[in-house]
Amino acid sequence: MRLSKANRLESRMGQAESLSGSELATLSGIGPVTAAWLRQAGVADAVALRRAGSVNAYLRCLQAGHPENLNLLWALEGALTGKDWREVARIERERLLFALDDLKRHGTA
Repeated sequence: MRLSKANRLESRMGQAESLSGSELATLSGIGPVTAAWLRQAGVADAVALRRAGSVNAYLRCLQAGHPENLNLLWALEGALTGKDWREVARIERERLLFALDDLKRHGTA
């Protein structure tokens, strides 16, 4: 079942509101395993995820020893923006990959 445009907007607004809470696993696209990985990588809650951003949080997960999997990056960005990870992978792929490459080269997580 596809959501209407109004329902998708309402869902995204609810997603943004849930970022003010502390539970990572309550975010769309973040299950218990991903939430545990994020906590192990020093991203303790949804507020910390927002502060870190998807690319930085993804890199922290890699540095913590979790396997490289770009679906995780898409899911983190989707959790922050209220978009489905598949939409993120299709639309935001280049921007996120460039940001990841830049962070790997010049920044630290």
